[in-house]
Parts: sequence; structure tokens; C-alpha cells
Amino acid sequence: MKATIKAAPLLLPVLLGLALLLTATGRAAASFNDDHALAFFFRSDCPFCHQFAPVLKQFGEENKFFIYPFSLDGAGLPPFSQPLRATPAITSLFSPRVVPATYLVNVHNRRFIRIAEGMVRAEDLQKTLEQIKNDKALLARLDAESDEGAGI
Repeated sequence: MKATIKAAPLLLPVLLGLALLLTATGRAAASFNDDHALAFFFRSDCPFCHQFAPVLKQFGEENKFFIYPFSLDGAGLPPFSQPLRATPAITSLFSPRVVPATYLVNVHNRRFIRIAEGMVRAEDLQKTLEQIKNDKALLARLDAESDEGAGI
């Protein structure tokens, strides 16, 4: 029997916390990648999602980001064959306007920012990520201790 992962809206903080533990490197000072993860929203019948998924998977591996694959229709796609179900609460919180949609999430406070909509190149993801890292005001809002679970 195939196991399926189902995530309730209240489970998101637990899952995000678990990702931090799974991606921790044991260093005294946490790196940007230890404090942040990527949330990827897709549909299994979306051709752009199928094209983008391997790009995002490779980007995540190269940049050491944990990726939360959220399926809007419950089905997976390569390389995310066992995605998390995007519950109405999660979908409402992130509000993906199109798929694929990718968000940078602070795993401590669950604040997030959209970094890509649609099919984008890995170079564009990297450029957007670098812009966020270099924007001290934006980074401060993303890493703020209040307003848990809010988009910025």
C-alpha cells in the first residue's frame, strides 16, 4: 500500500520546523538556507509545472534549500511524486495566482515572499534570491518575529 502525505493547515508549522531540523548543518550560526525553505505550488496536469519541477529540484539541491511541494490537485509529478496536499487554508494563505508558483519561506515565523510565478530559469531564481538577500529592508520583514504566517 502506497503511503500518502496529508497535511492539515495546523500541520504547516510542524512541517516547517521539521524541515529546519532536517536541513540543519550543525554549525553554531545558522545560514540563510537553514532559516528558509521553498514552497512550490503546482498541478499535476500543468505542462509548465512538469517543465519547471526538475529545474526547481536542481536549484534546491544546488542551493541547499528544502522544498515543500504543494499539489493543488493532490497528485504528484516528477520529481515530487509524494507532494503535500495544498489544503484550502494553505492555498488561502499563499494565494498562488498561477502555477507553478514558488515562495521563499522563513521556517521560524512562516513569513513568505513569492519568488517565481510560471516557468522561470534557474538563473532567474538565483537573481531573485540574491536581490532578496541584498535588500536589507525586505529581508528584515521576511525575518521579523511577529505576524506569523504572513506574506510580504
